[in-house]
Amino acid sequence: ASPTPTTTVPYLLAPASTTSSTPAAAATIPLNAADGAQLRQVSGTLQVTDFSLLVSPSSKAITTPGGGSTTYDVMLTSLDGFASSVTLSCPSPPTGVSCGFAPASLTPTSGGAHSTLTLTTTASAAVGSIHFTVQGVSGSLTHSQTAEVINGAAPTAVSVTPSSGTGTT
Repeated sequence: ASPTPTTTVPYLLAPASTTSSTPAAAATIPLNAADGAQLRQVSGTLQVTDFSLLVSPSSKAITTPGGGSTTYDVMLTSLDGFASSVTLSCPSPPTGVSCGFAPASLTPTSGGAHSTLTLTTTASAAVGSIHFTVQGVSGSLTHSQTAEVINGAAPTAVSVTPSSGTGTT
């Protein structure tokens, strides 16, 4: 019998791509290699990792006329082992609105990593409901959530003055 030639490959590079709708999970991928009449089959694992972003609460009020500040909790959760740093921002904030994060970059964990968002409004901000976006970016992954601040909504005082007159009970 004649010997069968063997080729050893220390690793195999198989390009794979995902889309934003690809769920975070592990997937087994079969790979076939053919050389003439010989066919070899192996399988590999594609691990898709991701993170989620949650702003809490989704709405708050600043009751100081002319502007003020309030805080929100931003939680980043690792999905299927995601372990890269995420940078937080408020892209294109409305006029008179600014955001600051402490910390501004953090690595999500399976239990949730937290950053405090301080949102500030000035006198140039609209009065009433203002929607803004909180965004987390890591490499090619971007997640965002819209939240709301109700600006300049001072509590309304109601007074009741009894009228004069006669009445019966």
